[in-house]
Amino acid sequence: MSEEFSIEGNVPEEAALTPGEQWNLEGSASLRQTRLGLTFEYVGIALMLLSVLGAMFVAIARLPPILLLIMPFVMIVGALMMFVGPIICLAVPKESGAKELLIGSVVCQFANIFYSVTEFFIPTLIPAPFKIGLNYCGIFGLILFILFMKKLALYINRQDLSSKATHVLVFGIFMVIASIMIIFLLLAQMIPPLSIVLLPIGALIAFVMYANLIGYLRKALALRT
Repeated sequence: MSEEFSIEGNVPEEAALTPGEQWNLEGSASLRQTRLGLTFEYVGIALMLLSVLGAMFVAIARLPPILLLIMPFVMIVGALMMFVGPIICLAVPKESGAKELLIGSVVCQFANIFYSVTEFFIPTLIPAPFKIGLNYCGIFGLILFILFMKKLALYINRQDLSSKATHVLVFGIFMVIASIMIIFLLLAQMIPPLSIVLLPIGALIAFVMYANLIGYLRKALALRT
């Protein structure tokens, strides 16, 4: 941390801190809870990736099929942690300007989970026109959470992490658009069927970028506590 010396007594003074930097420096309960929420999100992503890659490894290595029964459980735990993480982060200070984005993210994710559960148990409960919007609520919730992290990074004066959030957001939106185009071109038989492998590769890259952003931001909140 930079210091200044007063002219009168050569006594060091702390440089002026922004409210966000002061919040990060104090290590308050809201800071610890926000960091915990990011930890939940980070571990949840890791479990989701582990379940997918683990299932692929079991199939390729021809390991006992019973191991595949573990992967859905791992995926469910990961999904729950990714849902609970943003809720825990609601402790973030209102003056950060990030809380509204976080609330929107939680609402969208809850709507997506509600849609998924009802579609599995009672497919006829939700009218068809509403299903499209609810199906995409998960993506909207993810976008809002990235915007929340971008706002939080600016609040603690970490421009570098704010830029990383922008990169993740741009790549994520690009992947959504590219996925729609690839599926359309495949249905129109304008590209070879093997082009479909680009989708999981791109999704994996996007998830790794997303996880790294969460990890960097979590460490930034822990630096001064």
